[in-house]
Amino acid sequence: MRHDDSTSNKILLLFVLEKLEIPVTEEVLLQLCSVDNQWIPYFLCRQAIQDLLQSGFIAKIKPTENLAVLSLTQDGIMCISHFYKDIPNSKQKEIAAYINDNRAAYKRQQEFRADYKKTQDGFYMVTLKISQISKVLLEINIEIPEESLAKSIVDGWPQNAPLIYRNLYENLVE
Repeated sequence: MRHDDSTSNKILLLFVLEKLEIPVTEEVLLQLCSVDNQWIPYFLCRQAIQDLLQSGFIAKIKPTENLAVLSLTQDGIMCISHFYKDIPNSKQKEIAAYINDNRAAYKRQQEFRADYKKTQDGFYMVTLKISQISKVLLEINIEIPEESLAKSIVDGWPQNAPLIYRNLYENLVE
């Protein structure tokens, strides 16, 4: 069956969420579908997400005060099961392969968050977090004298976070 672009985008988003098998932030979903891949143009993807939220096919869950993730609802699961056949097999295979290869990286992107901002005294406050969907496991705030160093710490956090967490945990519980 042929659908208009708006409907096709929504079907594709439901398919992507099903293949991910994990709730994701809107930011991660946009990154996946519009930036890293050109499956759906960015602004059309944002609109499709809002439409799917309004129609109840996906839900925004707020496991913590500062985090909201998107997840398929039962209605969304039923909907995509009816429209699999409308997604070309080549597109299904492309999406499934990409998600299988990159699921862990997108999960890490959500779990290991880092940011920095300039303080009133001219230093940079770096915030490093390790989170699970429902809670923050570790949060570190550290003041850094130079922006380049703060940026370097933030950029390296996704790779360094697991080792830092393990070392900190082992040293604290010994």
